[in-house]
Amino acid sequence: MKKRSPIKQGRAMKLQTSITLLIIFIVSLSVIIMNGFFSKYITENTKDTISQRLYTISRLVAQSDLVIEGLQNEKQRANIQEYANELKALSNIGFLVVLDMNLIRLSHPIPSEVGKSFYNREDAKPSLGGQEYTSIEKGPLGLGMRVFTPIKNEQNKQIGVVVAGLSMDKVEDQIEEGQRMILLGAIFQLLLGVIGAYFISKYVKKILFGMEPVEIAQLTKERDTMLESVKEGILVVNQSGEITRVNQQALKLMALTEELELIGRPVRNYMPTLQQTIQTGIASENGEALFYGKKILLNCSPIYIDDKIVGGIATFRDKTEVQKLLDEMVGIKNYTEALRAQSHEFKNKLHVILGMLHLKEYKELETMIPSMVDQFEEEVGYILQRLKHPALAGFLIGKMSKARESNITFELEESSFLKEEFTAPIVHELITILGSLIENGFEAVLAANSKHKTVKLFLYSKDQTIHIKIEDNGPGIAKNHLNNLFDKQFSTKGGDRGYGLFLTYQTVQKLQGKINVSTRAGNGTVFNITLAIPMVRDDNDQRTNRRR
Repeated sequence: MKKRSPIKQGRAMKLQTSITLLIIFIVSLSVIIMNGFFSKYITENTKDTISQRLYTISRLVAQSDLVIEGLQNEKQRANIQEYANELKALSNIGFLVVLDMNLIRLSHPIPSEVGKSFYNREDAKPSLGGQEYTSIEKGPLGLGMRVFTPIKNEQNKQIGVVVAGLSMDKVEDQIEEGQRMILLGAIFQLLLGVIGAYFISKYVKKILFGMEPVEIAQLTKERDTMLESVKEGILVVNQSGEITRVNQQALKLMALTEELELIGRPVRNYMPTLQQTIQTGIASENGEALFYGKKILLNCSPIYIDDKIVGGIATFRDKTEVQKLLDEMVGIKNYTEALRAQSHEFKNKLHVILGMLHLKEYKELETMIPSMVDQFEEEVGYILQRLKHPALAGFLIGKMSKARESNITFELEESSFLKEEFTAPIVHELITILGSLIENGFEAVLAANSKHKTVKLFLYSKDQTIHIKIEDNGPGIAKNHLNNLFDKQFSTKGGDRGYGLFLTYQTVQKLQGKINVSTRAGNGTVFNITLAIPMVRDDNDQRTNRRR
């Protein structure tokens, strides 16, 4: 796993504020750019529209019979002024001027200008050659946009010119009106952008659970560290069942080296139980499965967000390691109980001695102490004679002390004999088996109504085989319980039980042994166990073999 540098936390801007400002900036920039384009478009379009309207009016005048007759007949020229002013008023343009071929005005909005020469003759000269065009020049009414259209008679001979125009002030007013509308639209868009930015940033903040980017980065780093620090293998999948995260322990159990070998692949090809979990939404706990040739303990849980399944997670561990840990815990418990029983019995004897000292019964004390010592030495000697391993012998002495406390007769049969040549792990396994079965025997006889509560133990080793027999005179085991006797968490004594016989059975299986149970209601129970165990050869035998 690659090392990551520590995350530097400064006074960074909040995510919601950053998103809001970013969206406002983008919207503002877009509005400014679009406003520039539209403003230019409106300006050009307004000018084109006005120009086309002026062309339409000037062509209408140029084709008017009244105007043509007025230009050809001086007596009819007075009608041109009246017609031109009426049409100007109706069309709402700035001016409408009719010129003869000498560029003398025959109509004008200002009556005093009629009969006078056109103000800017140079600008009008191209029209005398039959050209139709637009120009922006200054005249008596100020700067204006003008359209020049030739007037021709029926013989297609040019007899004059029509000039239709509009003051540039009015042109600019129309352009500004269009731009004001664009500006209002831009302000409205900006306002919508700000409101949208606020709600979008709020939504983004919500789906990120109110966390800031630096907090998300920190959480990701903590998650990665946590996933890699645990001893369980971890697989995480999305809603589609594709693997999205796997830790190093999982890769180790799967005999893989690279995380990329799994990311994006369907989990059903590797762990069908997890696929089933995200489909049904039902978690599975402490299940056993065969995974890449290893027995594992598996826990699968769905991942919910807003009551919807968005993925799943599986944690698993090599069952061998868990089994070893459980065995050690049971062994430690057995050792502890044995030591507690011996300590309790020793305290009781010390209290008796102390009481007799206070009563000054010295003679009786002289008799009692040797008797107590002899009894203890006899019991210890009896066990050590038959069980050569001190740890196992000490364990059984403790169990005898506990039996006396509970008024139970616990006997080690005389024919028992167990050699010393066993490794420490094997002795530990024996203590696990014996501790569980002896405790079950004690509990059974205590539950019986018999006055004489007895538990007997027989231990014998021969030809790398150990024979164990534990017998009690308790009430026996019901027939309907025999099939489930060695199941995990199966117990007739209430909750938080059902592990002792399960671990005993697992240990016997591990040692390639067999276990048999015979029971009859009211006549107790007998457990017979046979274990095949390799023994450690004696040093003298090894030296003898080497000489040979």
